[in-house]
Amino acid sequence: MNSISVRSMILWVLLCSCSISSQNNNLQKEKVYNVIELGAISDGKTLNTKVLQNVIDDCSKKGGGTILFPKGIYLSGTLYLKSNITFEISKGAVLLGSSNMRDYQQHFIFAKDVENFKITGKGIIDGQGKSFWTEDYKAKERPIGWIFIENGKNITIEDITLQNSPSHVVVLETCQNVYINHITILNDKQSPNTDGIDVINSSSVKIKNSFFSTGDDAICLKSKDKLIQDVTVENCVLESDDAGLKFGTGSAIGIKNCIFKNVQIRNTRYGIALFMKDGGVFENNTFEEIIIQTNSRHKTDYPIFIDIDKREEQSTLGIVRNMYFKNIKMITRGNNLIAGHPKQFIESLHFENIDMTVLDPVNLSKMKKPKGNKDHDYHTGSADYAPINADFTFANTKKLTLKNIRINKNIDEEDFKRKDFFFENVDALEWDDKKAKQISYTKP
Repeated sequence: MNSISVRSMILWVLLCSCSISSQNNNLQKEKVYNVIELGAISDGKTLNTKVLQNVIDDCSKKGGGTILFPKGIYLSGTLYLKSNITFEISKGAVLLGSSNMRDYQQHFIFAKDVENFKITGKGIIDGQGKSFWTEDYKAKERPIGWIFIENGKNITIEDITLQNSPSHVVVLETCQNVYINHITILNDKQSPNTDGIDVINSSSVKIKNSFFSTGDDAICLKSKDKLIQDVTVENCVLESDDAGLKFGTGSAIGIKNCIFKNVQIRNTRYGIALFMKDGGVFENNTFEEIIIQTNSRHKTDYPIFIDIDKREEQSTLGIVRNMYFKNIKMITRGNNLIAGHPKQFIESLHFENIDMTVLDPVNLSKMKKPKGNKDHDYHTGSADYAPINADFTFANTKKLTLKNIRINKNIDEEDFKRKDFFFENVDALEWDDKKAKQISYTKP
């Protein structure tokens, strides 16, 4: 055998060895743990908590893999997820949370200090929410939050349906690099505190191509002790008994550099609600290409609500600045209420291409400013502009820009006395239509 043939043979052996090694690595990465084959019973009655946790632990010890739920109904209590695991709920499969609180250790699915895990599949995770509140929707003891991820990195939730949660559906606390895509969240509209996704102290979160119908805020950002930044919500439909998109009331540090785009918000009390209560900073956030249709069971609705106030009398006033609202269409009976505090103005607000249609408008004269939480109090020194009969109320703001704002009404505004705009303590106003009807402030 000549030297060329020898070299060719060696090269061929090396290539085959690399190929086999690569195939082995792929096989290891793609190892599947079928829960039926490992002892789970899919009759919807047998409690599988211990079996499923054993599968999770075994998968983790062996380096990770996919835990597969074939078609069937799998009843379980609290499950603790681990790193490097894919939780795959197949089409026709239901992971069913127990209706008995004794089967829980606070949460249903709990993941702490984990990396590289995924919840996916065309199936359903169901929480049997009605078991945890009374017929008149008063909460009983229940798992809070339902799916809770703490200090997680590289997390994916995709394609799954999450329904009938007994509390906050997905809570992301101190997480980084989260990708949520094409999920559905379905909760009873009157179910108590069933937020869709709560983003708490987290950064680099993407929520895309999803549908949420919730009994509380659809998507809520809360900055308790860390900065929230780089959150993107795009191509989503949000229904809520409270707010479609909400900042706060937890706002001690800040929410920055977030983008909300191509979002449809409907059947809500608030479209976009920014509650600054704890002395932090909301800045450099953009809301664009958004359709808001409010229609709630409450006394009135707010397509856009921005407020600076205090949680406690001694609290520090927070900052809201550099906020952009572009290409927004809204249909409402209520109004837009944007008001800073007399001692802390909102700064640099930009509204452009806003189309507002007012249908069957509420008489605002007896309204009170929302507090953001029923347990919060009103404090001395705060200002309440909720009773002002105007479609847009701006107060205690500076550097306000209004461009191409259109208001359409189906009433005789002279009879109803609802004007287009109200301004008080507005400094450095840039407005391209000062012919619009305004009202001056009258103490209610």
